[in-house]
Amino acid sequence: MGIRLAQNFYRSLGVGLFIGIGLAFLPLGIQGYWLHVVMEIIILALFATSLNLVVGYTGMISFGHAGFYGIGLYVVAGLLKGTSLPLAAVLTAAALSGALAGLIIGFLSVRLRAFYFAILTLAFGQLIWAVIFKWHGVTGGEDGIIGIPIPAFLSGKHGLYYFILAISACGIGLLYWLTNTPFGRMLSAIRENPERTECVGVNVDRYRLLAFVLSTFFSGLAGGLYCLLSGGAFPDLVSWTKSGEVLLACVLGGMFTFLGPALGSVFMILLESLAQSFFTERWPLILGAVFILVALGLPQGVLGTIQQKMSFHSNNKG
Repeated sequence: MGIRLAQNFYRSLGVGLFIGIGLAFLPLGIQGYWLHVVMEIIILALFATSLNLVVGYTGMISFGHAGFYGIGLYVVAGLLKGTSLPLAAVLTAAALSGALAGLIIGFLSVRLRAFYFAILTLAFGQLIWAVIFKWHGVTGGEDGIIGIPIPAFLSGKHGLYYFILAISACGIGLLYWLTNTPFGRMLSAIRENPERTECVGVNVDRYRLLAFVLSTFFSGLAGGLYCLLSGGAFPDLVSWTKSGEVLLACVLGGMFTFLGPALGSVFMILLESLAQSFFTERWPLILGAVFILVALGLPQGVLGTIQQKMSFHSNNKG
């Protein structure tokens, strides 16, 4: 068992390095709009991977993670526009603000199970959206915040791309390390059988809360990065539809795999971009049809199904 875990770890690490090298050379081949699309994919991959720490590893379905993403988004927008703080401090504040909100909401939510937890997170997410939408003097209300100054070192040809890639890669790398520590193994045990895990003396609620806070930390960071990409902050990015989008990315790629949400993010953004290009008015219908087909044909997600097939063939050969 230990040998198999080590093999999976190094295999995933090798795949991650291969993807990272490919992304590093990507600007040599694409420019303009499609490079912007790739940056959106990278940010959504960080967001989805952070959500999957709660959904795929701990077994808690959250419908309110767009709220923490939005907190990071608006913190970066407000600090860049209203202060002269360095970018590192601004992004740290965004991530910590997401984690602080996650600590408060998680403390009130993690004791609930299944459906009740999901509905409560949805309620809190919409509460955050309502505050942002109504607090016009601070957030700009429905108009949002525009005209955000971007630091000079990000205004070069590829400066913003490599910055987003580096920060997102570090975030995803830290999450990967976390899931392969004893802490990550304990989260998987809680997902599989929380009652039995609690019977052996594990404080299940404490682990769930810590996973939730860590997830919201990286969600806030992803929101901050998107603010740099978009140059603005708008309440639409905090609504329940954004929570649904990132959750669908996890489901589409495979919730029970680490790289599944990142792969799902690729499909999500590319499908959305192509559907909007060719089916301008009916693109949500196209996306919905694709998701239904995937849910029916690949219940483990794309990457989850591939790994399941590979494992099946490997066991048969053995």
